[in-house]
Amino acid sequence: MGLHEEKGPAVSNMKLSEALAIIIREGIEENGMVIETRVGIDPGKDRISKLGEALDVVAEATAEDSQIDRKLANALHGLSFHMSETLNHWQRCEWISDYALILSQIEAIFEGRTEIG
Repeated sequence: MGLHEEKGPAVSNMKLSEALAIIIREGIEENGMVIETRVGIDPGKDRISKLGEALDVVAEATAEDSQIDRKLANALHGLSFHMSETLNHWQRCEWISDYALILSQIEAIFEGRTEIG
């Protein structure tokens, strides 16, 4: 299945196109989580949860794909590498424990797995 085709995820009502838009926005856009956390803006637990849901949808939809879209890969890299560089500033936030799951979800997408862990 190609990245731009719609596939109904097993764990969410979120469509693939919506999930991709969330991941790309949060990973590489100016108002995204990566940029905002670097300048000291707390994304909050709800936003982290929505990102986790989007990652689940994309993991499910791309599990059998041998390649992923370059823009998606760039966003996933930003969410894993660049955001993790700023985590020392966020150790007391309520969402920090959820971030480890986010990293596992990103790893699963890169490895073509749907299960996390």
